[in-house]
Amino acid sequence: MNRLELQRFAAQPWPVMGFSSEHMAALVMADRERLNSVDIANVVLHDPLLVFQLLRHIGTVDRARTLTDTVCVEHALLLTGVDPFLTHFGHLSSIDTHPGITRQRKRNVAALLARARLAALLVKEWLSIIEVHKVEEFFTGALLYNVPLAFYAIDNDLVLDGDVERAAQRALGEDYSLFVRSVFQAAGLPAKMTELLLGQQDLSRQRLLLRHAIYTANHLASGWWQQDLQSHLRGVAGLLLVPEDQVWASVVQSSLTLARSPYTRAYADPARSLPLVAEPPLVSENEFLELDWTDDSRAEMARFELSVCDVMRRIITVFGVERTAYFPIGPDGSLLCRFQIGFDSKDPLISVHVDPAAPGFFASLTARAQAFRATAEQWPTLTSRYPHPFWDAASPLGCVMVSIFHNGKLAGVLYADNKDRHTGIDDEIYARIKHAAGALSA
Repeated sequence: MNRLELQRFAAQPWPVMGFSSEHMAALVMADRERLNSVDIANVVLHDPLLVFQLLRHIGTVDRARTLTDTVCVEHALLLTGVDPFLTHFGHLSSIDTHPGITRQRKRNVAALLARARLAALLVKEWLSIIEVHKVEEFFTGALLYNVPLAFYAIDNDLVLDGDVERAAQRALGEDYSLFVRSVFQAAGLPAKMTELLLGQQDLSRQRLLLRHAIYTANHLASGWWQQDLQSHLRGVAGLLLVPEDQVWASVVQSSLTLARSPYTRAYADPARSLPLVAEPPLVSENEFLELDWTDDSRAEMARFELSVCDVMRRIITVFGVERTAYFPIGPDGSLLCRFQIGFDSKDPLISVHVDPAAPGFFASLTARAQAFRATAEQWPTLTSRYPHPFWDAASPLGCVMVSIFHNGKLAGVLYADNKDRHTGIDDEIYARIKHAAGALSA
């Protein structure tokens, strides 16, 4: 972006999340005498888009123009005042009605905000371990880091696959930290916030923990086994002087805390990846780190299975599908679920045995690498023509199955559905699943 485009981008009236729009409308209608800045702050802090716009607005408030250290939400609300705040922000538009918004763009924005919320919860937890209880500026900084890319994602398609920095580099053609700095400066955000997030001078333990929290939240979806992420968490353990297991426990707990928030489904994205974090798909006896990746046959299979699990993670966290499972072919030639995300441990589907050699639907599906989508309309015909216990446990509203080949042989079948959401798989998501899973057979 040139300077003029950047100024326009940073200054325009952006929408907020749908839940924020609803909560703000309720606050406008509430009895003003019963409202206080703490109650309003609790609403604002759940939506980083609103946090950004509040701090941007502070620069226009006469009595706050010289207070460049206003970097926390509650302080900003005190400077603004309840009535002026509700007048200015009470009727912000919702992202749900933003012109040109698509479901995938909305999903990308929510996913970026979920990572921002996770970073904020992590830095709050880590600072409490070292008995730092004044955490507002670090919490706010964690919320704000992903906002410039979230604003960009409202009006632009974004491939949010893996870490945020890589997605930003592909979309913007520049280092994300430079884009953040430019947007913050153009929007008139407090200089202290830019320095807190991006400055290189006087890196205190608190600032280092903030940056580790942001990195962790933005890279967790890429896989816990990534060496850079492991290095950051070891760094956190060193800064906190606690075992690495305690740091990992804080990541898990913060992800679950975020998932229990009723604000938006995407805030559960980090928790949805926990099965792959807590029970990583390693080879037997956790020999993953000791494998010779150049010629060991077990290493080749481990690498392939990690690729399968990465696709599964993308199906859930990027494509927004509710459940997915992988049925590899076993030594006896049958298909049995090994990896799954989103299923209850007692769900009958993950215990179904399938013989791909038996005449019928699965023999046809596994004859070559291909994808199949069953819709609710096709379901009666499919289940009557090809009776199988598998259909009794699958979603009658529709599902997707992809047969995957490795080294020219059938490796397994990937399955995905939205059973508990009571919907099928639409054309766009089906195409994306086919593309992602099909790459495994390439």
